[in-house]
Amino acid sequence: MSESGLRERKKQRMYRTVSDTAIRLFLERGFDAVSVAEVAAAAEISKPTLFRYFPAWSR
Repeated sequence: MSESGLRERKKQRMYRTVSDTAIRLFLERGFDAVSVAEVAAAAEISKPTLFRYFPAWSR
């Protein structure tokens, strides 16, 4: 198993985790009621890490 393959799978898993977490929060409370900080906290990551996976959210 190559290191780059493992790294890519890990990135995909994190992307999916953050996406699923954000969607769940948006459905529970509405898009405008959820902050980036709340998504990051619920996904158990920092805001800078979230922005690495979703750069458009930093704008």
